[in-house]
Amino acid sequence: MPATDGDKASTANVAAAIAKGLTHTDYGKTLAARGVVAVALDDDDALVQYRPDGTSTVLRTP
Repeated sequence: MPATDGDKASTANVAAAIAKGLTHTDYGKTLAARGVVAVALDDDDALVQYRPDGTSTVLRTP
């Protein structure tokens, strides 16, 4: 069954709400609070490991 205009509008509203939430979430804090070790690129494109205790280690430089 094809999507109705109402279905499309609802999907667009949900997508917009998700996108807005993504821009306002601090994933580092969220993951640390759960005890998760995160790995990300820093501002200099170095690969850094971030631990829940607030310490970090550069794993690889560009």
